[in-house]
Amino acid sequence: MNAPYADVTCNATYLLIKWDSITLDVDTGRDPVIYYKIEWDNASNGANWIILNTSPSTMINQFELSDASHGI
Repeated sequence: MNAPYADVTCNATYLLIKWDSITLDVDTGRDPVIYYKIEWDNASNGANWIILNTSPSTMINQFELSDASHGI
């Protein structure tokens, strides 16, 4: 995916990130992108990555996270 950007409504308990899909053959290897996996480092300096989403039935270009929805 291209670099994500945060929505202006983000705060200490809510995060909405959006990104533009990669579409160039040089970036995709000429295969269509079917899924973007979102991971969080959990402040572990790369030792403990947590997967935040599952493979959706349709392509998504945004992810919403709140302390209520994920206990973060």
